[in-house]
Amino acid sequence: MRQFQLIFLVPMLLLNQLATGQEFHYPVSTIDTSLLRDASAVIRCNEWVIDISSLYTETITMHTVLTILKGQAAEMAIAAIPYNNWSDVDRFEGFVYDADGRLIKKLGKKDIIDKSAIDDELLYSDQRIKVIDPLIAVYPFTVEYFIKQSFHRMLHYPTWQVQDSYHTSVESARLEIRTDEGIFPRYKEMRIQGNAIISVDGKQFKSWEMNKLPAIVDEPLCPPITELSPVIYLEPNTYEVNDYSGNFSSWKAVGEWEASLNQARDTLNTSIHAKVNALIDGVTDKTEKVKRIYKFMQSTCRYVCVTVGISGIQSETAENVARLGYGDCKGLVNYTSALLKAAGIPSYYTLVRAGKNAEEVQEDFPSDRFNHIILCVPMINDTVWLECTNMKMPFGFLGDFTDNRYVLIVTPQGGALTRTPVYPKEQNTSSRVTHLILNETGNATVKIRSIYRGLQVEGKLELPFLSPDEQKKALLRHYDVPGVVFNSMSFTVSGDRIPVIEEKVTADIPRFSTVSGTRMFISMNRFLDTPGKGKRDDHRKYDFIISRPFIDTDTVIVEIPSGYKIENIPLPAELKTPFGRLKSEVKTDRQTLTLYRYSVLEKGRYPANQYNDFVEFMHQVTKQDERKVVIVK
Repeated sequence: MRQFQLIFLVPMLLLNQLATGQEFHYPVSTIDTSLLRDASAVIRCNEWVIDISSLYTETITMHTVLTILKGQAAEMAIAAIPYNNWSDVDRFEGFVYDADGRLIKKLGKKDIIDKSAIDDELLYSDQRIKVIDPLIAVYPFTVEYFIKQSFHRMLHYPTWQVQDSYHTSVESARLEIRTDEGIFPRYKEMRIQGNAIISVDGKQFKSWEMNKLPAIVDEPLCPPITELSPVIYLEPNTYEVNDYSGNFSSWKAVGEWEASLNQARDTLNTSIHAKVNALIDGVTDKTEKVKRIYKFMQSTCRYVCVTVGISGIQSETAENVARLGYGDCKGLVNYTSALLKAAGIPSYYTLVRAGKNAEEVQEDFPSDRFNHIILCVPMINDTVWLECTNMKMPFGFLGDFTDNRYVLIVTPQGGALTRTPVYPKEQNTSSRVTHLILNETGNATVKIRSIYRGLQVEGKLELPFLSPDEQKKALLRHYDVPGVVFNSMSFTVSGDRIPVIEEKVTADIPRFSTVSGTRMFISMNRFLDTPGKGKRDDHRKYDFIISRPFIDTDTVIVEIPSGYKIENIPLPAELKTPFGRLKSEVKTDRQTLTLYRYSVLEKGRYPANQYNDFVEFMHQVTKQDERKVVIVK
């Protein structure tokens, strides 16, 4: 009977469709079940055609269909097209379908928001963006977009990475490149291979296709998705922008292009030269000269991004930055370099892909996919690196925004690819002494003195410059201790290339310890940086990465109330693994308990089959930290 009903329903549905004239597009029921597993969204179709007719003109036509299965992927339904004076948006429209594929909304001119692409930090820019947000709250639904954009000055071609987010599967995707003979772009294929380049009647064609790619699960500490999904990098062989021509045939050539953009833009007037001479008068140490000049730049300038015309790739002149007192990363680096040049100290404009977890530059594929500029100052036995956009950054410190990655130094001989410093665990330390005084009700007063070094100062460099209320909020986020009331706090920054922050805090903590009858249970870990408990994964697929190493040293001193004696203390603990170490011990002296704790987290890339061992290590560290001391009247 059930079988008969199903057979009967199919023609009924078809008759209903014919009767209503309703067309059904991309119903969710037609998605292969293998693509629904672990997916929050499914790319039903992603077709790009890149048509390159000259070194100056390019058209990109896109047809994209995306089914949003869950609310966590809702933002993927938003389409955004950046443009500027070098490009036009020729077509931008779309449709929204319900789960059955019925049209519920057309998206056109009335739905487009055209706004500036600048954020709060920027002063002015010709970068704009067109956005369509379908604003659908019932899941699942499907959006379809038709986009066409033309470009008049080409410096970069887009990277094609269809599966650019976790928990997104791909039903079908295709990229086709069409060019005139002789200008086909360089490309690098990662985990995908296209057909051979075809030449027909003075035109060249090449295409790539992918079908039925399952969703990539976002595993803790997993590699970036650019390592896990198919990617095609594209770059022009030669290019010309505002009469500046170059090529990406080698890193040397990329550097030559950058040097040509900034040629003769580092001149300064005589008054600035006089200020530089006064700054370094009587100073013989080269590093001290560089430091004084860097501090002068920080004290007289501020960061403002300028991306008008060619300024998105060319620095502002040093004289203009000096006159205006602001600049973007390009302008401030060029200005600082000009100041050093006035002191007779050479330095190099340096391109970097910035960001704590930024995509790694492809060493074997010269390109200009950098997003930030820093300054390299070579020394006889060392190199000083300067971050010129942060006016509170300690001298010579890069931090996790630009540490340990490929950069392109622009030298007089062209570009040279090298790496920024790695901060070893011995430089990334925290040392904390916590002194608690308990009373009979379990309340406590506490004094904390913490010293952070190296990468452990990240997130704390702003603290000395915040208001007291903001400082208290920051401390509450760091020390998650219920009921704590901070009474006083001070922050002192010292050191340069390996900065140091000293934090001093006093606080009151009601019900710090649990009182039960004649016993009191004391948690010694309230002010420790305990790692927490991860989840085991017996089916993990990918390597896991601990990107930066740390050493933490803690001493927790607890003065117990008079009339109490110590009944039980934890046994000493010691853990040693490839991922890190822990040594913990509680000692007693009459009315005083003292916890000594030393922990290390090692940097490294580890295979997936060791992940559960790492989780067990973290569990054991947390378990040791959570052990309590028992005192009794």
